Amino acid sequence: MSDLKDLAFTVQQSVDVPPFESLTRRATHRRNRRRVSVAATVSAVVAAVLIVGTLSGGSSRTLPIAPQPTVSMSDRDGEVLVNNPNSNVESFAATDSTHWAAAWVRCPNNDCASAAVLSSNGRKAYTPVRSGSWATLVADKEPIAVYGPNVPAPVGDDDPPGDGLLVRLTDQGPVRTALRYLPPTRTWEEGELVTDKVMPGVLVVLNLKKSTLRRLDLPGSADGSTASRSPIQDSTGRWWFLGGRGPDRMLWTDDRGKSWHHEVLDPNHAGTWLAVSGNGRTVVATSTSAMTGDNWLQRLEMLKVSTDAGASWRTVSGLPYAIDGNAAALDDGTVLLPGQQLDEHRTSLYTISGGQVRAKDSGPQFLDGFAGGPGLLYGVVAAQPAGAMDQVALSTDRGKSWDYLEPR
Repeated sequence: MSDLKDLAFTVQQSVDVPPFESLTRRATHRRNRRRVSVAATVSAVVAAVLIVGTLSGGSSRTLPIAPQPTVSMSDRDGEVLVNNPNSNVESFAATDSTHWAAAWVRCPNNDCASAAVLSSNGRKAYTPVRSGSWATLVADKEPIAVYGPNVPAPVGDDDPPGDGLLVRLTDQGPVRTALRYLPPTRTWEEGELVTDKVMPGVLVVLNLKKSTLRRLDLPGSADGSTASRSPIQDSTGRWWFLGGRGPDRMLWTDDRGKSWHHEVLDPNHAGTWLAVSGNGRTVVATSTSAMTGDNWLQRLEMLKVSTDAGASWRTVSGLPYAIDGNAAALDDGTVLLPGQQLDEHRTSLYTISGGQVRAKDSGPQFLDGFAGGPGLLYGVVAAQPAGAMDQVALSTDRGKSWDYLEPR
């Protein structure tokens, strides 16, 4: 029985704690972040600094998550927030069109609150409402929702574990499990999940069976890559990251952090996106720079792709001027990239194969969180740059056609 199936027998827990500061957004979620006030952005930066300062060093004993406030623990309140017409999709994860998880956020007067919904063959489960962001992930081939601590700190062994929470939807119904925080680590075990989506700007190791979180500090053998991000595991067990000190690079490890390999991405511009195919053969990374004015697209500076699992790399030319989200890497060496030319006002889905770049028919507009593989591609869309982000586009034919879902 898998780790996630073991959780089906976990006692459901709830935490009743008071509200805390405003929403923290992941730095990579650039669109929704721009809808939040400058004050909320400053809070996110301060929270990330506090996380690093609080967690460094540490004791050798097990440290539960410090008690964190919550807006509400009522699943009904979560359902109300998700179905509010003024809420926006914050993140989405899916294994197919009938098994998915979506996080929603609503910010009346810049007072943000969020909740998530999980769906399995038409059955729905809603999370409690929180004033921080829910992360939606795929773990052990199952969509889950995770709420991480804002600023974890040492507390007594007898204190409550805080409001870190894992929510999943099983055949027996929704299961909620409180998360504990353990001391930082430089390696992780088989079956554990590495992610940068649960705590803003911080790599953490999530153990589903033990319901624990640990901060991941990558060692000097990975070029001191304390700023590494975008962890992705392929079907061979290899983990890929983007980051590093100095020029950003692609990093990969076959032994869960004990040894590392790397390839420089761009010596002059910051790395932005990383995508890896399911079989680990196709890897693509992009570097970007900021656009001028109010344009929220990013100027595409460089794109490197490997079709042999990192043994060799090619810098691709003839790219669109700007990109509108992450690329998707397919097992056969194909890369799909949402982008725009300088004189265009619509996003097109570009195909990169054999070093050649071709524009496909116009795809979904302003696609964010683009992800998936040959069986399912998906991403959050909006009708216009300032419009509501309340739909997800899904394709089962490599982007030739798209269906639209409002994941409530």
